Amino acid sequence: CVTRLERHEEQIEEILNHLDELFLDRIEHMEDKIKGLGNGRVIIQQDFDKMETKLKEARAQISRFQRKQIEHDDEIVLSNVRTSTIEMIIEDI
Repeated sequence: CVTRLERHEEQIEEILNHLDELFLDRIEHMEDKIKGLGNGRVIIQQDFDKMETKLKEARAQISRFQRKQIEHDDEIVLSNVRTSTIEMIIEDI
């Protein structure tokens, strides 16, 4: 009878150890998932930062193009004024 009881105790102990290992594995798995999510968040943040930088660069480039366009438009207006002035001078002569 004692032998049977000892065997049952051993089996119970083995089962409990196995359950502990399962829970530990599960906890470690969850920790890995959480770390992975954290890494994913870092990657997403890095991607966001890169996109934000590219957006700022694009905006700066658009501003430069707009300034150049305005300068070009001003040059065209000035050329038209000069042409009109020369035409008026020629008509007066």
